[in-house]
Amino acid sequence: MRSPKLVLVEWVDAYHLDEGWQGGFKPAFNNEPVWTVGFLINRNKKGVTIAQTWYEDDVANIVGIPARMINKFTILGELNGEERDDGCRVRGGVVPSEQQPDDNVQGDGSIGTADIPKT
Repeated sequence: MRSPKLVLVEWVDAYHLDEGWQGGFKPAFNNEPVWTVGFLINRNKKGVTIAQTWYEDDVANIVGIPARMINKFTILGELNGEERDDGCRVRGGVVPSEQQPDDNVQGDGSIGTADIPKT
């Protein structure tokens, strides 16, 4: 079975300052990007769902990122490896994707309506 695509997402996350009362100080908004890497589970015009852990029958550690928070979306490739007789993979690696970086990302940061990659 082929793995879902490996992706890198640069996005601006919401945050919460938990220092309590600010004493009149008004902190500026920090819009520094963050990066998430994982297995692409779903992609549509509303956003992406990425699993940080993947197994052929299951996924875990799911991150959902709304499309309007995404600055850059890059498909890195997919897992590759030879299968043994018992189904385990050996000598795995990443097969680079032939898809162009930022494919289907609109100028406003939203993701286009491209079909979800087949996994």
